[in-house]
Amino acid sequence: MSTCATQYDSDRLASWNFLISQSVDLATSFITIIASVFAIKLLVCKSIFQNSTKILLLLNLWYANLHQVIYGMEAAIVIYKHFYMQDKPCSLLQLESDCAPYQKTLLGSASGMILCQTGLILERSFATFLPDYKGKTSLITDTSIAIIIFAMSSQTGQVVYWDNPLAGAVLACFVFPKQSGSRPLNYFFVCTVVALLNLTVAIVLKRYNKKLEYQ
Repeated sequence: MSTCATQYDSDRLASWNFLISQSVDLATSFITIIASVFAIKLLVCKSIFQNSTKILLLLNLWYANLHQVIYGMEAAIVIYKHFYMQDKPCSLLQLESDCAPYQKTLLGSASGMILCQTGLILERSFATFLPDYKGKTSLITDTSIAIIIFAMSSQTGQVVYWDNPLAGAVLACFVFPKQSGSRPLNYFFVCTVVALLNLTVAIVLKRYNKKLEYQ
């Protein structure tokens, strides 16, 4: 399989807009990792959250950092190619089969972050409407939710990549394979819908709890 870049790929790599976007992504990766260190320290040592809630928050941080590490690596590779490899068009692309593990990890970690938000919404709903939701009950429930999230997110990449021949080459491993068809679009559509549902339910719960406080 040829790894020679097309004119479109070469133009994209040479674009300053593309370089700036990847530089921002790389900087964001570093910021996320550094901020997560402080977040974990506060969560473990000084947090007011119950242990059950901490499980979902720590899982969310794990997915966030996993995603940013993988994406940051790819962004760094793209930046290197921009400055040092534009005169080597047949060394610019990466095989889709080689990129598959990285892309699947990106998909799984992104799904994991969204599902963790869903899990936290469920946990907040249980705490709001079930008076006895605490202690061992909440710990078992949130642990079960975390296991379900891990299982679902780990299969996201398999679903998107299902029966894909992976016979092409891409500029970076965050680029979807050319034979993916509409699956990436469907994936992002589902992610958007779930994220909006999470936001809607979170707003409703917040208003409901404020109403109870006033009463």
